[in-house]
Amino acid sequence: MADLVILGAGGLAREIAEYVQAMPDAPRILGFIEYDAARSGEVLNGVPILGTLDALPDQRPLLAVAGAGNVAPRRGQIGEMEAAGLEPMLVVHPTAVIVPSAAVGAGTVVAPTAVISSNARVGAHVLVNYGATVGHDMRIGDCVIVGPGCRVSGWVTLEDDVYLGAGAVILPKITVGRGAVVGAGAVVTRDVPAGTTVVGVPARPR
Repeated sequence: MADLVILGAGGLAREIAEYVQAMPDAPRILGFIEYDAARSGEVLNGVPILGTLDALPDQRPLLAVAGAGNVAPRRGQIGEMEAAGLEPMLVVHPTAVIVPSAAVGAGTVVAPTAVISSNARVGAHVLVNYGATVGHDMRIGDCVIVGPGCRVSGWVTLEDDVYLGAGAVILPKITVGRGAVVGAGAVVTRDVPAGTTVVGVPARPR
């Protein structure tokens, strides 16, 4: 298997490194890509900070995963990966459950105890954080962040770049539009327009 680099060196990136290390037949992690020059050479949980993408060896194929926990920087990391010709890796912690009828895209991270249920379709570079549940027959676009402990019901659609804060609940058959933000602990009972931030119980525009 090709070696892996993780873009970023923050909290989520460090978590992802440990998820990878827990996977059977895990690739070797070359290190974190970090743009703070002062941190180059630092070691985090046994994994070194390499510096920028320019510090990478010429070897290809080389696997990569985005380590940012917010949509905008995550999008930037995805663009950098593509420009450098890196191959996105699907990271699934061994305690996560992805049922056989579900499909999950490249570069997605499925954290410990997360569940992706029957016939769900999850896009590329998504983060399904620890303890989150993704219901049956739902559709998740690319670069979506599903926060810790979220409960996303069946037949829901989350369009590209949606951010769900920790513990958010999305009721069945709801569509959350592109780039929308759902606050932590919010309960979404109706469709959320693209680019809108909603908070509260029931969720309302902020």
